[in-house]
Formats: sequence, C-alpha cells, structure tokens
Amino acid sequence: MKTCPLAMKKLYVLLTLSLSFSFAGFAQNGPTEGPGYYFNGFQHYRTKNVDSALYFIRLLASDKKYLPTLEDLLHNSFAQSFIKRTDSDFVNEAQKQYYLKDVETARILLPAMMADKNAGLKKAVQPVYYWARVQENENNDALLRELVAEFINTQLSTTDMYTNRVGRYALLIHRVIAPKKSLEATANELLKPVITNLKNNQVTGIEGAARPLLIKRAWYRFLYAYSNSVQGKALLAENRIKEAGPYLKTAFEYSPDITDKNVQYSFFYDLFFLTNKEDITFQDEYIDYLTKNSGNKQETLSALMTTALVNTSFKDQLKTFYNNNFPGRESFNDYWIKSINQQAQKAPAVSLKLMDGSQFSSSKQKNKWILLDFWGTWCGPCRREHPDLEKFYKNISTASTGKITLVTIACLDNEKNVSGYMTQNKYSFPVAMSDKRVEKSYNINSYPSKVLISPQGKYLVVPFGIDWVDFVKKYADL
Repeated sequence: MKTCPLAMKKLYVLLTLSLSFSFAGFAQNGPTEGPGYYFNGFQHYRTKNVDSALYFIRLLASDKKYLPTLEDLLHNSFAQSFIKRTDSDFVNEAQKQYYLKDVETARILLPAMMADKNAGLKKAVQPVYYWARVQENENNDALLRELVAEFINTQLSTTDMYTNRVGRYALLIHRVIAPKKSLEATANELLKPVITNLKNNQVTGIEGAARPLLIKRAWYRFLYAYSNSVQGKALLAENRIKEAGPYLKTAFEYSPDITDKNVQYSFFYDLFFLTNKEDITFQDEYIDYLTKNSGNKQETLSALMTTALVNTSFKDQLKTFYNNNFPGRESFNDYWIKSINQQAQKAPAVSLKLMDGSQFSSSKQKNKWILLDFWGTWCGPCRREHPDLEKFYKNISTASTGKITLVTIACLDNEKNVSGYMTQNKYSFPVAMSDKRVEKSYNINSYPSKVLISPQGKYLVVPFGIDWVDFVKKYADL
C-alpha cells in the first residue's frame, strides 16, 4: 500500500489520520483480511491501543508475501515518529499534541517490536531502532560508538541496502554523529562502506526495464548522490575546495535524471527524511561550484545542459551562458535539439486511426514534435489533467500550429466510454483507441503517461508529477 506525498508540515499527521479513516471504512463494511487491512489496523490503533497495534503488525509480519507492505508501514510511516520537530513544523496546537502522543506510543511500540518472537518483524524494524537510539543518546559519545559499531555489524554485513532502507538509516545516523569532532573516525567508519555499497549496486542496462528495476535504480542513485553531496559540502565548509570537486561532480552525475523522475516516489520518503524537503537536485550545487571555482567553460556548459534537460527551469541560464561564452558556434536552438537527441531513444513508429476517422502516422509528421498522451476514462489523474490538456491543444492549434502534434491514446478502454466522455466534457483534443501494442512499444505501465518525440524521431518520457505543459513548451521551444 503506497502512501502519497503530502506537504511537509502536514505530511506526518495527515498521513496517519487518513489511514485511520480508511480503517474505519473497512470496519463498517466488515473485516477484510489481508495486508491492506493489517496496515490500516496498525495505523488506526497506534496512538489508541498499543496492544491492538502490535496485533495488526504481527499479522502483517506473519507472511513473507506481505513484506513490501510491512516495509512501507515501518519505514515510510512509523519511522516518521522519530523525526525531531520544532513548534514551527506544526500548523496548530492540535497537530502538535497528536504528534507528541504518537511519539509517546512509538517509543513503546519500537522496543516491543524489537523483543517480538517474530524474527521478520524484528529484522525489519532494527534500522529504525538504531537510528532512534542514536538520536536519544546524541550527547553520549561512548554509547554512540557502541551503537554505530552494532549497526555496522548487524545492518551493513549484507550488500542489500535497499531492503528495510538500511542505506537511509546509515545516512541518518551519520548526520547525527558527523558534526562531532570527537566522533570523526566513527562517522568515517560508517560512511565508507555505505558509499562503496551504493556505488557497487548501481543499476545499469535499463532500456525496456520493468518498473521494479527502475524503482531500485532511482533509489540507489539518489542515496549515492546524497552521500557524495554530504562529503563535498563538508569539504567546502573546511575550505578544501579542490578536494570537494570530485564528490560534488559525482553527486551531480547521479542526481535524479528523467528516468528517476518518473518513479520519484521510490525515494520520496528518503528525500524527506534526509533533507526535510519534497524535491531536490544536487546538480545546482555542482554548477555553483564550477561557476565559482572552475575556469573550464566547456565543463560548465556540459553541466548546465545536463541539468536543463532534467529541470527545464535551467534552460534560460544555459542559453545565456552558451551565447555569452561560445560565439560563432551553431545556434543555441541547434545545440539544444542535438543534445536532446543524443540522450533520447529511437521512437517506435505509431500508426493509429483517430476517433474522427482520420489516420495518424508518426512517419508523416516531418520536422514536427509529437506529444503522445496515454490515458483512460477509468483513470482519475488522467481526467483531472484534461482541462489543462484541452487548453494546451487549443493553444498549439493556433500559436504553434505546424510545430507540434498532439495525439492522445485511450488505453484499457472502449470506444463507447471514450466517445461519451469526450462529448460530456466538450473536449476536442484528438483521441485514438489503443491497438494494445503502442503502449507496450513505449513501455507504458502507468497512467497518465506522456511521450515527447523530437522532429528527428527520438523520444523521452515526460516526468510524472511535474508541470508537464511547461516542460513540453521548454523542450520544444513553443
């Protein structure tokens, strides 16, 4: 059961409350045994009845098939109880009191889980336990050394840092002890194997890869980028400028790319725990470093381009830097489109009959961008963005005619439903029914999904959860 990203100040309390309400709904309809029911049962009782909460989490830990849900519950929800907060983090007093009550019961639940007879539950919650103990004893250097040594021996003895988010907790513990000069050696002893492991477990060869592999790739890349960023910024703070460069460069290179952005939920909670932010890029840190410390304009240009291709808000900065420092070269627009095509994939041909009776063929869209939108009437997020899609279609039909073509493809649907939906909402954007092959050729496994094809026949997937209209306009220079 995946939980949704929420605004930072509201993330913890609203997450817990919403799941409690969900459990109440289950209860009204009668119990439905299974991981979702156990998940919601724990959330419902965690601040009300410790014994009941333990009952449900033991059920969740009783079957190996439920382990992904158990991990989600422990590491994306329950562990939030141990994030230290200040008064400014709360919207009102009621929210603060709820948090304090949750912390109180979490401190009872955590040792109870560690002492449980179920070995799977104990193993799953161990990383949270060590992190909580380190925070509780941040002023006891001797005990911190013991706890870190135990963590290294029990949690870092495996090469798998993804299960139970061991890598995340190692970095959280490092964040507590790293500022203490007296624990410098201990902090380095912890961080070194973590970085080595993250480096050695990077996922490669992702073309056509299934979503679980892409999720793991994004997670390992983010944590590796974060750990290098930490080292680089620590060196900058000591004015060791030259030594900081390689770490900041590595953080830049492993910062979330477009592929990662499409599965950003895979590291959303790690991002939140480690940075207290909902979005981050390590690329701007390296660009700032190059701007201040490097005379290599080509290296700065390359970094700006890599960043702008992921975060289009950097495109104007890139354009200014290019025009000011590389006069006499090809135009910026030519440089931009060439860079897009170098990192994009060859687009499979698309030939579909539109619902108005006309035929769409990607091979006949010469010198034009193509935006393919995969959706369905059954898809709530698809329907919610359709007013913006309709506005975008009308805009390109007038202001950008001849430059880009939009085709939407209704998937897992039927023509009657789609036609009725379009008529009811008075939408005019072009629709084709899927031939059940096109989404497979583009490896579409979530909806809505958008694919942008360049005039040269190369494609990329538009990252989900961003301002897609701005992204497309910046990419295609509309």
